[in-house]
Amino acid sequence: MIVDDTLFDPSQLKATTRALAHAAPEADRTGDFPWVGIRAVHQSGLLESTVAARYGGAGATLYEVATILAALGRGDPSVALISAMTIFNHLGQATKSHWPEDLYKRLLAQAKEHPLLINAARVEPELGSPARGGLPATLARRT
Repeated sequence: MIVDDTLFDPSQLKATTRALAHAAPEADRTGDFPWVGIRAVHQSGLLESTVAARYGGAGATLYEVATILAALGRGDPSVALISAMTIFNHLGQATKSHWPEDLYKRLLAQAKEHPLLINAARVEPELGSPARGGLPATLARRT
């Protein structure tokens, strides 16, 4: 959804924010996963906004991501948080390829068809997260 050298059309971002705000009360009331909001973010192109240009994406900057997530958060904070995980994983791949190329390309192909949510779990019960200084005690061995 690139418009005039910017990543997103502000009116489309506002429409997506309104869609999230409209759907949020029902998800909050029922406790269901907010699929309506996630689908709205996906359909707007924002969920994959940080996919690198080398993969055919828009390559959103961190500043643009902050703008996107602030708007999504005004509509539905839960959807913004869930979207942030995927958006930042794509941004990480754009910056430094962590995923095997063939796997990431398959993931992107699937993401064109439906919302594909990505997260990374790096926690051990005794040590916590590497982001907080914990070093993994688990060793992976090829079998």
